[in-house]
Amino acid sequence: MAQAVSLPTSTPIANTQVRMADAAPGAHTAEAVLEACGLSVHYGTRQVLHEIELRIPRGTLTALIGPSGCGKSTLLRCFNRLHDVNPGVRVEGEIRINGYPVSAWDPVALRRRVGMVFQRPNPFPGRSVFENIALPLRVSGVRGKRALAQRVEQALQAAALWDEVKDRLHQPAQALSGGQQQRLCIARALALEPQVLLLDEPTSALDPVSTQRIESLLQELKSRCTLILVTHHLGQARRLAEHTVLLDAGRIVEQGPTEQLFEAPSDPRTAAYLSRAE
Repeated sequence: MAQAVSLPTSTPIANTQVRMADAAPGAHTAEAVLEACGLSVHYGTRQVLHEIELRIPRGTLTALIGPSGCGKSTLLRCFNRLHDVNPGVRVEGEIRINGYPVSAWDPVALRRRVGMVFQRPNPFPGRSVFENIALPLRVSGVRGKRALAQRVEQALQAAALWDEVKDRLHQPAQALSGGQQQRLCIARALALEPQVLLLDEPTSALDPVSTQRIESLLQELKSRCTLILVTHHLGQARRLAEHTVLLDAGRIVEQGPTEQLFEAPSDPRTAAYLSRAE
């Protein structure tokens, strides 16, 4: 019988156990921080993802592109087990982070390590700017006014929002502009120091100025964590991503370095999609 082993106590998932046999050799030094192996997803009787094979390089931004309804958001939600809350969804295959299968982890602890920002800003209603970040920190075990204040400021600084809200920390978060609210949601995710940050069309509801600010922020965040971005905007993928994955009808058509995929795609379906989407 394989020996059980706890994850390193330096991570927020220290109480989660995996089996030694499930840990890939050299997991912590592998280039890929996240891998999908034979991943399929069914919504009831309808299959929406088919045998996905994917490796996300560490410390990069990977863009997921493709036509509406191709499975981009479904794939993104697999990475931190958000489909677990929907009993009508069946997930097959395996996802690993640092070589460990995410199915072995506590979902709440996993979502601290693999954060997510949604299409529309979703600050906690009725909560102040400060409380939007302090609340999840308290839940994760951060205590003391000084420690909380320091972590809140660090998160807002990381999201390039501190200078705009430092005098409004105790005002309602919903009084911020749409772009500021989205950066607040990014700060909220960053406060828990995730290893991977998932972004599901984070600028689609924003004006061009706010979009540019978010894009600049994402460029800076690549030094802090690995980013996976769902976007309908090919220009955005090309500007921001080192790696790009094209999906269609729930299958990966092509994946690789962004410039190569855009300039010299190896699959004619990729060339056809890029020409139609321009």
